[in-house]
Amino acid sequence: MRYQGAVTKNDGLKILAGKAYYGPNDTNDRQDCTVYFGSFFSTGCFPVVVAVNEVNTNGFRRLVTVRSISGSQIDHRGFIAHVSNQENALSDQTKIVSGGTVSYIAIGW
Repeated sequence: MRYQGAVTKNDGLKILAGKAYYGPNDTNDRQDCTVYFGSFFSTGCFPVVVAVNEVNTNGFRRLVTVRSISGSQIDHRGFIAHVSNQENALSDQTKIVSGGTVSYIAIGW
């Protein structure tokens, strides 16, 4: 695994997987949930994170994007999962009236 600054790590990689829950947002079609890694990854690590929304019951497609807690790159502290409905944003039916679950996997050292 190659990291910023040409650091190559061939051993000691860690994999963290989990679920994060986000609540309803009856005023908007977007919701954020923050995931903290605690001390799982080493300081200076920039883990690779993939997150998806689990199937929801209201039939709307939800898109999940991940971003850094602060700064331009996800680091050892964690990430923010940004969930948004993918239907017509002008419709009242796109509000996130029920919460959901984001499943994620992070690989780092």
